[in-house]
Amino acid sequence: MMGDDRDYIIVSDADFSDEENAVLNADAEEAERGYPLGFLESRRRGRPLEIGLTPARHKVQVRLDENRFRLLNEYARRHHLSQSEAMRELLDRGLASA
Repeated sequence: MMGDDRDYIIVSDADFSDEENAVLNADAEEAERGYPLGFLESRRRGRPLEIGLTPARHKVQVRLDENRFRLLNEYARRHHLSQSEAMRELLDRGLASA
């Protein structure tokens, strides 16, 4: 990705909630057991069509000025989120207080 100025950090279990650790450990255990070839062939390419258990049917594109873009990326980095996750979280907060 061009212009990707991400800073990578090492994290530990203490950086995640008990619920997040349980999910991560369960996923790791499942991966270590291995997957049958049929499972791997059935995986769809592209972005997931759901966010958690909620279908994600709508795509919204937004143009940001340099300052908002920088602030979004700083927020995402601080909270260990992708840009999309950060935007959804911030949108939820804003709409909840509207």
